[in-house]
Amino acid sequence: MSKSIDLTGQTFGRLTVISLEYNKQRYEKGKKCGLEHYYLCKCECGNSIVTSKRSLLQGSTKSCGCIQKENTSSANKKHGMINTRLYHIWNGL
Repeated sequence: MSKSIDLTGQTFGRLTVISLEYNKQRYEKGKKCGLEHYYLCKCECGNSIVTSKRSLLQGSTKSCGCIQKENTSSANKKHGMINTRLYHIWNGL
């Protein structure tokens, strides 16, 4: 059996691994596949989350969700001129 790699102190995206939170038995097609390690991580924005070792190493988890919120808010902003006089004139046409 291979020795598990400890991720404590490492950074993945905006997440810094604080400690090993718990281990959970992993199943695939109804059969035991081994243990899944879950780590407590602290995000740069200040939030804490628990995520799996697999998600961290594959890069599918990079933050607590703050990156998605930032990307969504910037995608919904088209021009930033909604509070200008010109926009209100155009909108009234």
